[in-house]
Amino acid sequence: MKRTVLIWLALLLATAATYALGQLGALTGTLGPVVLMFGLAVFKGWWVVLDFMELRHAPAFWRRVVLAWLFGVPAGLVLAYAVA
Repeated sequence: MKRTVLIWLALLLATAATYALGQLGALTGTLGPVVLMFGLAVFKGWWVVLDFMELRHAPAFWRRVVLAWLFGVPAGLVLAYAVA
């Protein structure tokens, strides 16, 4: 099977897991499921950026900029959730 098909299948599973964690976080109101959910979102974004947007072979600067954004946004959201 092609690499992109395997990644796509993993993204589908990760999406289902993210949904389940979101429901669990809504029920429990704790920070743990939310952090795991955003961790999965970063994991999914990593694969989309590197393999589907093909930044794996792009100049290092662009890879770093996009991946920094990918890590920064969820980190800020988890911080805001933890503070609120």
